[in-house]
Amino acid sequence: MNEERGEPLPPRAPAMPPPRRRRPLVAAGTIAGIVAVLLLLAGALIRLPYVLIAPGTASSVERVVKVMGAPTYAHRGQLLFLTVSVSSDRPNAFAVLSGPPSQLQRQDSHPSH
Repeated sequence: MNEERGEPLPPRAPAMPPPRRRRPLVAAGTIAGIVAVLLLLAGALIRLPYVLIAPGTASSVERVVKVMGAPTYAHRGQLLFLTVSVSSDRPNAFAVLSGPPSQLQRQDSHPSH
């Protein structure tokens, strides 16, 4: 009771439990997830100063090349025209890692760029 007025005292608030500590594995997992998302974004958005060079198609030249006015001889093999594919823009890290087997070449050393 309130000693001066003779009124009862208000009830006490329940004691607050101590704050729980976060589990170290949850914190480490959260940090690892954030780092993984940042790496995925960086790999997708950052362009590398390279072009990708990859083998293209190999097609027969018999329809394209005609020899006239010179002797020709039969052959047992094939004469093929080989093309090379060169990327038109700078690749990101995922294009380099997940694409077909290719060769990287610095963009400034490639004659067409």
